[in-house]
Amino acid sequence: MPSSDLKPHQEQLLRELVSRGRPIPADEVDGRSLRPLRTLKLVVVRNGLVMPTGAALVHLGVRAGEVLGGDEPDNQQLSASQQDLLWSLGRRSGPTLADHLDGRSLRPLLERALVTDRGGWISITDEGRAMLETIRKARRKPGGARTPGGARAETIWRALDLLEDAVPSEAEIPVGRAVAYGDDVLLALRDLARELKRGERER
Repeated sequence: MPSSDLKPHQEQLLRELVSRGRPIPADEVDGRSLRPLRTLKLVVVRNGLVMPTGAALVHLGVRAGEVLGGDEPDNQQLSASQQDLLWSLGRRSGPTLADHLDGRSLRPLLERALVTDRGGWISITDEGRAMLETIRKARRKPGGARTPGGARAETIWRALDLLEDAVPSEAEIPVGRAVAYGDDVLLALRDLARELKRGERER
């Protein structure tokens, strides 16, 4: 998103919305500054609340979980289960019935306009795909001091970048004596990478 599309005070408002990490009542926001952000799909207004979208993070160059201008945790970060659900929806060629999805993980994605619900069918939005790319880019950046577990986790994430492009979502893969769908195998590897990283942090 070209930064020239926003004036300085509009850019500042967007940064404030992202740094808050929570929805803000629309009547607390300058409508003249808000309109261009809505037009560019950098924010959405739902039930009287203003929320930045995944496209806002991309526009500001914010990595998932990064804090802007303060020490408060950035609630824009998605949990592991929310990331995995968004990733799964992004892999599918069409919408998925909401009844087949974990509602606890789905609700935050709907609130942030990362997915849409049309008659009970859930689809990923452009903002959702932008968020996935933001998360993917953040994983590729060095994470500081390298540890054996952290290095293994980074290797798995790099391999997953390639496997996601190579393994179809519905592909059937033999695992021992069982057969699993491609996405189930990739999700297991995502969990393994997180577990390795978590184990290193707790040491």
